[in-house]
Amino acid sequence: MYGTLGAIVSSVGYLIPIAKFQNLVSIILGIVLLLMGVGLLKTNIPWLSKGVAHLTSHIKNMFAIFLRRKNLGATFILGMLNGLLPCGLVLIALTYCITLSSPFEGLTFMVMFGIGTLPVMLGLTSLLPQLIKRFKMNIQYATTSMLIMSGIILIARVFILHLPHKPSIQQGVIDIVLCR
Repeated sequence: MYGTLGAIVSSVGYLIPIAKFQNLVSIILGIVLLLMGVGLLKTNIPWLSKGVAHLTSHIKNMFAIFLRRKNLGATFILGMLNGLLPCGLVLIALTYCITLSSPFEGLTFMVMFGIGTLPVMLGLTSLLPQLIKRFKMNIQYATTSMLIMSGIILIARVFILHLPHKPSIQQGVIDIVLCR
């Protein structure tokens, strides 16, 4: 499912040259994550939040149907449905797919993303409750810290990795200069 989503999203990026605005998008997303992390931005967007809640509810209902079935086809469909559940990390990976030059690259990137997250998905679910109890972790604090760190990284990457250079300028990439 991740590969299919990657191919679809990178097709959009292939048809519409969004990569030229990568720095701007990175700064905007970084600011949004920072604001979410410090609690200044409410994440409840009326029509979007309601749509995501409806989609999630529908997927959960389908999960219930296929969990009762004990066959290989049902297991496959459950895996595909799991890939459709809203997840911030998957959405961030899909935003990268917009900058790729072909649907095949998006498919490959998201398949590798899925393979890379597999150990965490399998191992962390059993370890997380133990880690929380052992280190007396606060999940809300950890989530907030990750949002803020992700925002800082998205903004910093513009200045560290994407400084203006000749090939970018020749390809028409728009560089954002905040300070001179």
